[in-house]
Amino acid sequence: KADLVIFPEYYPFNDGISLAPDIKECEEKLCGIADPSLPPFVAGGYVKENNSLRNSCWLFSNNKIISGPYYKQCGYFEENEPENKYFINKGDQLLKFSLENFSFIPLICADAFEYNGKTLEAFSANLKKAGCGSQTPVIVISCARAPLGKGWTSRLKSIARAASAPVVFCNYSG
Repeated sequence: KADLVIFPEYYPFNDGISLAPDIKECEEKLCGIADPSLPPFVAGGYVKENNSLRNSCWLFSNNKIISGPYYKQCGYFEENEPENKYFINKGDQLLKFSLENFSFIPLICADAFEYNGKTLEAFSANLKKAGCGSQTPVIVISCARAPLGKGWTSRLKSIARAASAPVVFCNYSG
């Protein structure tokens, strides 16, 4: 049995503002499938909160929310365009997700690539302040199909070195 399952970015909610579920509806639906016989999991996607779209994730286990929501802080393409149905209301803080004997800092895709819009030094200081370190890795949740191209490898290595923490990249292909 797995200790933790990480679903890719936008899973299971990947519709724009007109079809995105309300945040409470999303939480209830995911709590309903977080059966005690299943391992804990991280899931989320686009949800509506106060008529704004958020790209989010939670940690679920035993029919309840363990941690979250964490809100994506750096938009990617259409997430930055106010006239687009995928324009997101960005988050402003890092969170530590914790299970009984394991903690991690979740980031959603562009958050890692863009260092949350900060310098690497400021970003790594924020990661450390959130609890990141050698025993608390960064887990990047993405929908990128080619994460090792376009600068990803160097960005992830830079984060790992600067934050003194392992970095795990999870996407559609694992």
